[in-house]
Amino acid sequence: MFALSKNDIDKFESKYHKYSDKLYRIAFSILCNTQETEDVIQDAYIKYLEKQPVFLNDNHEEGWFVSVTINLCKDKLRKTRKHTCIESEELEKYGVEDKQTDSLEEMLQLPEKYKTVILLHYMEGYSIEEIAKILSISQSGVKMRLVRGREKIKFLLQEGEEYCAKKRG
Repeated sequence: MFALSKNDIDKFESKYHKYSDKLYRIAFSILCNTQETEDVIQDAYIKYLEKQPVFLNDNHEEGWFVSVTINLCKDKLRKTRKHTCIESEELEKYGVEDKQTDSLEEMLQLPEKYKTVILLHYMEGYSIEEIAKILSISQSGVKMRLVRGREKIKFLLQEGEEYCAKKRG
């Protein structure tokens, strides 16, 4: 078990409040499951307590938490080999507005490598350079995944519109 001082507890609480919402959004968009998301967030903070990493600055610290969370999500997906998607109502509980729901639902259907970069770039505001560091891939790799992910979302949205038009017609 951990022997934590009052200072350690205060530091932990500060980091939890600073990053927990962002980490939750990232993990939830990958796992599409509330319980698994909560488990991953808990595991990320346990890893922080175990490792007690030293950070160069706030960006380094945030990047560490995001990287650990994404890696834990990948591990969970590998272990369970299941990937369920969620309904619009579930998305709305987490602050997603109606106008965002269609494209977010399409994003959640993307393969993990596209979904992760799109989430980090468009929803969390990370730069291409930051995403490359977090995911340990090249900047051109991030750009290509963004392009391909946007193309896939566009295709899925168009396919959905055509399906609705056929049902109406």
